[in-house]
Amino acid sequence: MQSTKSTRSTYNSLRFIDPPGKSFSDCASEEKKEKKVGFKKYEDSDEEENIKKKILNASLVHVTRHGWTRLALASGAEDIGYISVVSGLFPREGDDLLYHHIRESNKRVNHWMEKEVEKSKVSKTKLPISDFVKKAVRYRLTLNQLYIENGKWSEALTLMAKPENVSESVQLLQELVDDIWHRAGDTSADLNWYSKRILLAGIVTSSEAFMIQDTSNNFQNTWRFLDRRFEDIAGTPQITELPKDLSGILSGMMSTVRIFTESQK
Repeated sequence: MQSTKSTRSTYNSLRFIDPPGKSFSDCASEEKKEKKVGFKKYEDSDEEENIKKKILNASLVHVTRHGWTRLALASGAEDIGYISVVSGLFPREGDDLLYHHIRESNKRVNHWMEKEVEKSKVSKTKLPISDFVKKAVRYRLTLNQLYIENGKWSEALTLMAKPENVSESVQLLQELVDDIWHRAGDTSADLNWYSKRILLAGIVTSSEAFMIQDTSNNFQNTWRFLDRRFEDIAGTPQITELPKDLSGILSGMMSTVRIFTESQK
């Protein structure tokens, strides 16, 4: 017991001994400074992301003239007074701009689907799944319409199929088709999960390629093409074997689309 009391006494007395050359108030002050620096870095990172998003949004309007390029980014940055920071913020240049458009477009589709599902719940009506999925795909395609009309989407597909970009392109396509089926209420946990997503990804990519070549009024031929693709898959047998490489299948689809669009130039 005595030994324990002695140890406590020594510990308590040592607690109030200042470190060599520093007082505890100095240490506390330094700790506060470190916390401030950490918070400032967090704030700076947040601010940088906000600036990047502003520049990317402002740059999209310049794609119709300059394509998915550094020049489009520089023009957008100039519009909002950030021209000198483009190089540091966007090391991938036009690729960063393209993937920003894709992500934002997918978010818009997801938001539209949320509202449609909510409407169905409020009205207590069953969601027409086939029609819902088709409308979601059509809406996503229309978000590329401006760039297709100005001849810039074939350039986008070529960038997406670059070896260093394929993984990201496939991931975003997977996320899109998965979100669509999820919002449509798909709860399959068997091989149908794969078949639905692979077939829908095929519809999205083939429709994109068709749309680039479509010169009909308001892309009417594309919407007929889309209708036919959905009619086709209605009678397609379900997958009976688990795909070994879903990403590989989707990557192959994208490469096929790229080859097709390049051959049509």
